[in-house]
Amino acid sequence: MRRTYFFSRPMTRQTIIFNRDIEAHPNALRALRQDLRSSVQELLPEHLTSDLLLAATEAFTNVIRHAYPSGPGGRCHVELSWDGPMVELVIEDEGGAFDPAWCFTDHIQDESGRGFLIIRAVTDEFVCERSSTGGARLVMGKRTGDLDRVQTASSEARAERRRADAEGPATRQHELDDLADADGNADS
Repeated sequence: MRRTYFFSRPMTRQTIIFNRDIEAHPNALRALRQDLRSSVQELLPEHLTSDLLLAATEAFTNVIRHAYPSGPGGRCHVELSWDGPMVELVIEDEGGAFDPAWCFTDHIQDESGRGFLIIRAVTDEFVCERSSTGGARLVMGKRTGDLDRVQTASSEARAERRRADAEGPATRQHELDDLADADGNADS
């Protein structure tokens, strides 16, 4: 029997921003965070990006620790999409024996389970269900707020990127180095 728990309302998908299958391994976490950051940095303000990255970190860590307890090697699907006023992050694994009710039980005193508390705290909407393979499927939504501002920021960022590309690779490399430095400080 498939049970779904809604933190708020069910979410829909429209524009896929990021879609990747990755190995559920601790070494993949940093690259996942960097790839997600680069996918949304032109769309979202920093505070929303940080919340999504924290939710992704907690969910991916849960996949590593609980979906594949015998060690690395399992797969994890990560998808980020935008449906206008909502950015949606989906993390799905192929592990087994997952009980969706676990996501909505407070585990403050337990050794594990606090990641779901963090996810629920930093997302506006949260769906936790069993995947088609019996593993976990977490859908985390974050409201973008003023949609016009987000779209305008995205358009301005694209125009800035075109300007930088026209100026040549040296300028563009300097910008990439600055981004790498900023992201490295955020992940430390």
